[in-house]
Amino acid sequence: IATVFFVLVGSQTAQAAVVGTVDYLLDSPSHWVTSTAVTPDGRYVFVTNYTNGSVSRFDTSTHAITNVSVGGNPYGVAISPDGTTAAVACFGSNAIVYVNVATMNNTSIGAGGSGPMGVAYSHDGTKLYVVDETTDELREIDATTHATLNTVQITGSGWQASAYVAITSDDSKAYVTNIVGNSVTEIDLTTRTVTRTFTGFSGPRGLTLTADESGLWVGNSDPGSNVLSLIDLTSGTVSRTVTIGYGALE
Repeated sequence: IATVFFVLVGSQTAQAAVVGTVDYLLDSPSHWVTSTAVTPDGRYVFVTNYTNGSVSRFDTSTHAITNVSVGGNPYGVAISPDGTTAAVACFGSNAIVYVNVATMNNTSIGAGGSGPMGVAYSHDGTKLYVVDETTDELREIDATTHATLNTVQITGSGWQASAYVAITSDDSKAYVTNIVGNSVTEIDLTTRTVTRTFTGFSGPRGLTLTADESGLWVGNSDPGSNVLSLIDLTSGTVSRTVTIGYGALE
């Protein structure tokens, strides 16, 4: 994992410039880092290690690294809004594993559907949203009881390989990337229905909303794509692409 330092120059509209990086080895390079999540206070960075079934906690203050085993093929990870719990989607064991942020102990295991991949907490902390890649579903889970409350089927022609999820700050909408479908699905979380589908991507995986939530950045992971796409959520079209490194994941 690389710690990146930014310097802002001039006015508020100035571009950020990377002035230095420091690299830290979290685990064996063969263990496939797949997702990251940061605690609300910025103290810890959680990283999933896909092939050895563990999660690493990187302390940004001391640079100490602590690992905990969570089960088969951990993929997505999300931190609860109160900063106490890391929810890990274990793709290989069909489970959601809840890890205590402070102690790094596994507190409980909840049903993970079929091939859980992306995971995100609602901003009010009451729900957890999990994307099941095998069945193309978004599941709404009670953050306290860990019981599945509702499911939403991702629509499309054939298997979509639904992957990651992003939630708007008012918890009204979810956005899900579909790797095989080469699309992004918009879901109304009040009615639990698919409202729009955006196309024109190449193996989309990671995604994040812009600060004002007028746009959605999407990473295209297909080899040779090497671009981030920006969806204008007003027009529903891709308004910008940015060339980056090889195979953007998250």
